Amino acid sequence: MFSFAGLTRNASVAYGWVGGGAIVHLGHGNVGRGLASAALRAGLPLVGAYLGASSASGCKGDWCGLGEVLAGGAIGMVSAELIDVALLAHDSAPPSATVRAAQHSHGVEVSPVVRAGRSGFGLDLVGQF
Repeated sequence: MFSFAGLTRNASVAYGWVGGGAIVHLGHGNVGRGLASAALRAGLPLVGAYLGASSASGCKGDWCGLGEVLAGGAIGMVSAELIDVALLAHDSAPPSATVRAAQHSHGVEVSPVVRAGRSGFGLDLVGQF
């Protein structure tokens, strides 16, 4: 992700990956998990790249060690993603009263649906009776 952001010269690509998980955690009211997610996603790729560079001892040249740096960074990114999903991405809170009421509702439910395609945009209403 960081190398793609560098190639495209668009830092928002990397910001989106680093901050995306944190935003989801914060949206669920988990500030600590949000901060941990951002720290993992920013830190582990850098640690991996550093370790990759350290493993490329004894080589010479302008591109020397680039493969090791990229591999270490990629391993750090995958590790951060796996840790975030496996350890941080779970909610233990019971469903809210609104969710419980909706689950037990036998009335009419109507939801708006926005669709976009090559022929244009549309707004539909989908209902359950």
